[in-house]
Amino acid sequence: MPLTMLNLEPEHTALVVEMGMQRAGDIGRLAGLARPSIGIITNIGSVHMEFFASQEHLARGKGELVAALPRDGLAVLNADDPFFALLSSMSGAPVNSVGLGGGDLRGDHYKAIAGGGCEFAVRDVPVRLALEGRHQARNALAALAVGQFAGVSLAEGARALSNVFVAHRLQEHETAKGVVIVDDAYNASPESMLAAFDTLAEQPRQGRLLAVLGAMGELGGLAQESHQRVGRRAAEVFDAVAVLDSELGRVLAHSSGGHLLSDREAAVIWVKNNARRGDRVLVKASHSAGLEEVVKELTK
Repeated sequence: MPLTMLNLEPEHTALVVEMGMQRAGDIGRLAGLARPSIGIITNIGSVHMEFFASQEHLARGKGELVAALPRDGLAVLNADDPFFALLSSMSGAPVNSVGLGGGDLRGDHYKAIAGGGCEFAVRDVPVRLALEGRHQARNALAALAVGQFAGVSLAEGARALSNVFVAHRLQEHETAKGVVIVDDAYNASPESMLAAFDTLAEQPRQGRLLAVLGAMGELGGLAQESHQRVGRRAAEVFDAVAVLDSELGRVLAHSSGGHLLSDREAAVIWVKNNARRGDRVLVKASHSAGLEEVVKELTK
């Protein structure tokens, strides 16, 4: 983030940065450098739990962002998140809540679109995204809230969001054999895994759902339980599951009833042997698993 700030030029009028953390105090220090006027916290997940005693401690660490905001700034928070009340209480600025279940800016009539994407309405303004999943709808609502604060109307914001595309996030590629590879290989957490599963389960489809999965990192004491939970949900959603071999991968495979894969080459072979025309295959794991290579091989 400091390097990004050093690249600012006089013509720049706004700066958007992501603040990462591993330990309590990290975001507070970064916020002291950036002095943000707007802060967004999308959710409190499980990533980085190896450095925190509990999710509440993690939430307080992320809350350092909104605690640093000025009184004339804006905190945008997820009303659907269990730690919404805690984060709201930490904010130094007024709070604008967003969500699909409630909030100041609520997304109504959410629906997955056949062929990819989703749509919903905000105060009767239709929003259509090329991105898939309820989690992306919540992210879009946060962007709309920031836009409103900066003087951008909901209609203008919705038009801009319709053109947003993010690579390796439930990105679909159809192979020559008619199999759809759903590339979400960039990274994974329990929350993003479950969100991807639910997104695919909601979509209209002709064939089966298959998954090639790998372990999730930085979960600390929650690692075992998180992989079991994700595995159980995978067993409910997918017709067949395969998991890249590792210590936690074996937990995931056992919980999902999935096939254990020795390496990425074995993953490619498994998909080619098991997927048929009309099937959709999710590929997802933490970045360290390198499953992007599996996607490249399957779609070349």
